[in-house]
Amino acid sequence: MNLDKLFDFVIMSTEKVLLESLESPGKDLDVTVNVSFGSDSSCPSPNLDRSTNNEFGSPTPKDVERLKRGTSKSLKKKTLINDSVHGHIEVPEICMRIIDTNQFRRLSSIKQLGTSFYVYPCSKHTRWEHSLGVMHLAEKFIDELLKDYPGCCTRKDKICVMIGGLCHDLGHGPFSHLFEAFMLEAKPGCGYKHEQTSLDMFRFLLQENSLRPVFKELEDLDEIDITFIEELIYGPLERNNGQLIGRIEKEKQFLYQIVANKSTSIDVDKWDYYRRDNQAMNLGLTFDQGRFMLMSRLGIYKEETILAYESKSFDDVVKMFEDRARLHKNGYQHRVVKITDRMLLDLLLAADKHIIGILQKGRKGPIVPLSEAPNDMQLFSKLTDEYVFQTISNSESEEESMVKAREICQRLNQRNLYKYLGCFYQKGKDLRPKLQNLQKTLKEKIAEEGKLLKPDDIVLCMKKVDCGDGNNNPVMKVPFVMDGRIQFYDSKYVTESMSSIYYQEILFVLRPHGDEVLREAKQLFKAWATSNDIEGVRVEFK
Repeated sequence: MNLDKLFDFVIMSTEKVLLESLESPGKDLDVTVNVSFGSDSSCPSPNLDRSTNNEFGSPTPKDVERLKRGTSKSLKKKTLINDSVHGHIEVPEICMRIIDTNQFRRLSSIKQLGTSFYVYPCSKHTRWEHSLGVMHLAEKFIDELLKDYPGCCTRKDKICVMIGGLCHDLGHGPFSHLFEAFMLEAKPGCGYKHEQTSLDMFRFLLQENSLRPVFKELEDLDEIDITFIEELIYGPLERNNGQLIGRIEKEKQFLYQIVANKSTSIDVDKWDYYRRDNQAMNLGLTFDQGRFMLMSRLGIYKEETILAYESKSFDDVVKMFEDRARLHKNGYQHRVVKITDRMLLDLLLAADKHIIGILQKGRKGPIVPLSEAPNDMQLFSKLTDEYVFQTISNSESEEESMVKAREICQRLNQRNLYKYLGCFYQKGKDLRPKLQNLQKTLKEKIAEEGKLLKPDDIVLCMKKVDCGDGNNNPVMKVPFVMDGRIQFYDSKYVTESMSSIYYQEILFVLRPHGDEVLREAKQLFKAWATSNDIEGVRVEFK
C-alpha cells in the first residue's frame, strides 16, 4: 500500500472513532488499526492503540467542532485551486472570503491582455487567475525567505501580503490597461491610474461584504493591518502624508517590495504575468522565477531591510528585464494589437456618454459618462469586457456617436481592422516630442490634397519598447549581495544587448475602410513622409 494512502487511512479511521466517542461521552474509546503490508515479513504491520483517557485527555466542545470541520488546531482551513501555471494552490479561508465576493468575481470577466486575443487567440485569461497567482507567489516567496531568515515576518505579515497580492488589480476596468488609456483621452490631465480604483474597490469590497470582523476572527487582522494591505495595493496613502505606517519597523520594509517593488520592478506580480502571458502567446522566456526566489536575500540598505539578490544571479536579472522587452515588442505592443487597441479606444470614446445610462437603470440622479464610473464603485463593479462590448453592439440608439461605436464593434467582429500605412522608428531616442509636429503637418497635407480623406482619418499610435525604466538601465537599481554587503553594479557590467533594446515607433494607421480611400491614403502618406524626412529616423511603407 502507498504510504501516503496508508497514513490517510489511519488518520481517517482514528478521527471517525474519535468523533463517535466524543459524541457519546459514556463510551470508552479504543482505537486499533491493523494494516497489512503484504507478504513481506520484513515490514511488520503497525498497531495503533490510543485512548483519550490516557493520552488525549478530556475532549472539549471545540475539539468536537474542529474534528467535524476536518481541521486540526495547528492548521487553518484552506481550499485547493488547480491553476494552469502554478499547479495546485492552497488558498487560506480569509482569502477565499475575498475571492467569493462579487467585486472579486468581476475580475473573471476582465481580460488580462485586452485585445491581444485578436492576434494570439489563447490570450483570453483574466485578471482573476492572475491575482490568484500573485497571491500564491507572495506566499511562496515569503516561505522561502523564512527558511533563511526565521522570524523575519509573522503569519499576520504574510497573510496581509497575500491579500495585497490578491487585491492589487481590483481596480482594472474593461480590457485592463486599455481602460486607463481611455480615461486619459476622455479626461485629459486626470492622471488616472488603476491603483487608486483598486484601493477604492478594496474598501468597497470590505464594506459591502462586512469583512472587517471576518478578518479579525480568522486571522486577528486589525485596522493597522488593513492599512498595510491598502499600502501594498496603492503605496503611501495621502491621509498619512505619504508615509508608510502599516509596517513602520525598519526590518520589515522588504514586505513592501514583494507584490509591487517600486525600487527595482522585480516582484511577484511580474513573475506571474510573465509566465501566464507567455503561456498564452508562446513568445519564449529565459528567466526562472524559482531560481530568483532561491537567490533572493535580505540586506540592510540605508538602515532598512530590503530585498537583494546574490551577485551570481546578475545574468538572471538581465534575462528577466530582456524578457519584459520581448513580451512588449512581440506581444503586448504587437503592431496588430496596437491597431485593435486603437479601435477599441475609439469605440469607448464614442460611447462614453451613453453606456452608463443603462448601468444606472433604476437609480436616481443624472446620467454620467462611462469615464465617470471610477468615481462610483457601485457602477464600476458592473463594468466588464463583455458587458461593455455587448451593450454597445446591441444598442439601438440613433445617436451619431453610438452609430459610430456600433460600426467599430462590427468591424472588430469581422476583423475588418484599421489599415497600417507605415511608421517612424528609432532606437535609443524619444520620439514623443516629434509626435505633435508630425500629426500637425500630416493633417495639413491631408486638408490641402485629400479628396476622400479627412484630417482625422489617419491616427498616430505610439509603440515604446524598453526594459522597464525608459532609456535607463533597470539593472543599475537592483541591489546585489557581495561580500555580505549591499552593492550596485556599474553600467560597464551591463550586457550590450540590454543597452540597445530601447526604441520607439510611431505607427500611422488609417481609420476608414475601402480600396479607394486606402489607395489615396498610401499616396498622400508616402509623399508627406518623403518631404518630411527626419535625420536618423527610418520610414517604412506597407
